[in-house]
Amino acid sequence: MTDLAEWTFRVEAGKIAEFARAVGAEVSDVATPTFTMVAGADWVARLVSDVLRLDGGRTVHGEQAYDYHAPIRAGMTLTCKARLVSDVAKPGRAGPMRVVTVAVVYSDAATGADLVHETMTTIETAGAAPKPAPGHGNATDDAGHTAAFATFGPVTRTDLVRYAGASGDFNPLHLDPDFARAAGLPDVIAHGMYSAGLVASAVERRFGMGAMAWLSLRFRAPVWVGDRLALTCDRDDRDLTLTLRRGTDTVLSATARLAAKGP
Repeated sequence: MTDLAEWTFRVEAGKIAEFARAVGAEVSDVATPTFTMVAGADWVARLVSDVLRLDGGRTVHGEQAYDYHAPIRAGMTLTCKARLVSDVAKPGRAGPMRVVTVAVVYSDAATGADLVHETMTTIETAGAAPKPAPGHGNATDDAGHTAAFATFGPVTRTDLVRYAGASGDFNPLHLDPDFARAAGLPDVIAHGMYSAGLVASAVERRFGMGAMAWLSLRFRAPVWVGDRLALTCDRDDRDLTLTLRRGTDTVLSATARLAAKGP
């Protein structure tokens, strides 16, 4: 792996609370499972535009994964180290795609202990984004899946603005309708990590703060303003299979493992 960057980030209680409210999580002095997006927001923006020189209008978030070692708490200073795992061309339906995977380790600067290992995969498509029609699914879809675990929405523009401010992700694909249309979309799309934050927060609400040992997410379809989303969860001992749907369409799939408790 190639070293990309190293930086520090001071974890403020107010920022933890702001981000928690943006993804529907309980507010405490412990950061939500996807809070590392806040610590890495400025660096990721520079990585995409300046280091990797990806085209923001053709770039989508493919996958995200976390290994949790210890909680991030208010008052900590994080040491953040990013490495390039891979940068490869792969065939796609519209032509060659560039697939970039980056790993970031977040550690406690005071002790040196690792807190979170994060891996993110970004995909630059060959051409403009496709033009699917925005959907407005219901909490129960035609296949009979029910929102037994959690429901969200309808997603509003205010939700996206609130998440952008909390996370530091101001990609205009999520905020500027004119930019989105120029990229081939009918309207702005929700941040992939906004959906991920909703899912992770729902798991913590059910199983408790710090419940997950790891979480792996795959983004499968855009989430639009007006969408109503339903999350289902299948559990096999400590392993969870999570699916976020808009009607019959899966927009995000995830797997997680609950942390072992006790001996």
